[in-house]
Amino acid sequence: MIILFTVAIASVNGFSQGPPSKNAAAKTPEQRAENQTKRLTKELGLTAEQQAKAKAIILKREEEKENLQKATREGHEKTKAEFKAFLTPEQFQKFEKKEEEMKKNREERRKQSPPPPKVAPQSPTPIEK
Repeated sequence: MIILFTVAIASVNGFSQGPPSKNAAAKTPEQRAENQTKRLTKELGLTAEQQAKAKAIILKREEEKENLQKATREGHEKTKAEFKAFLTPEQFQKFEKKEEEMKKNREERRKQSPPPPKVAPQSPTPIEK
């Protein structure tokens, strides 16, 4: 059972590290949890009970991830407003331009970095006589 749990967690982490699908951001945490649970079920042959447990774990993680992203966006907007309060309009314009350049550079680095290696499922080795 411990091995199954370890494999499940590794698989779930692998799903989150791959490139997101074009409309992954548009999906709700529930939809992402459902899709990941289906993939785990197919790859690991999960029972109904295991599916329910896996989905609950994945859903919790997806909700936490979404909340963190929301908090990060809100924090960024708050910081931006604080800078706008004391910068001159010209300085703030330069500030925004610099932020846009950094965002573009991050996106370019993401595109250029190689995707994580895919781990092929291992079949059991035959027992030698």
